[in-house]
Amino acid sequence: MVSLVLGKTYRAIAGEINRNISTISRETAFYLRANDAYSAKDAQEDALRLRTRKRWGTKIACKKELVNFIHKKLRLKWSPMQISNTLKKQFSSNQAMNVSHQATYTYLYMLPKGELRKELISHLR
Repeated sequence: MVSLVLGKTYRAIAGEINRNISTISRETAFYLRANDAYSAKDAQEDALRLRTRKRWGTKIACKKELVNFIHKKLRLKWSPMQISNTLKKQFSSNQAMNVSHQATYTYLYMLPKGELRKELISHLR
């Protein structure tokens, strides 16, 4: 927040953006870095990443490699459980590539309506 750099208080900032003082305090405390400086850039990047993830319901949509792997295996009539187990074996050291079978189902049903969604769901057993 530029306002912090300008020396404004939490109360003044909260009044300007119509938020509770505790929200401003919590936000800045969460994003304080090792040098005790708030980084608005880091906070914004985290917010965008979390918003994207929440919109899709899973971390799958954020990783192109993971999406491609899941689509390929679904087209081969693999179950989400088989996909999940294979991911855990093949990418044991990469947490970003490990998802549960429930996350795969959530991803499929959260896809926008269209041909891809219909096709992938039709491959489920």
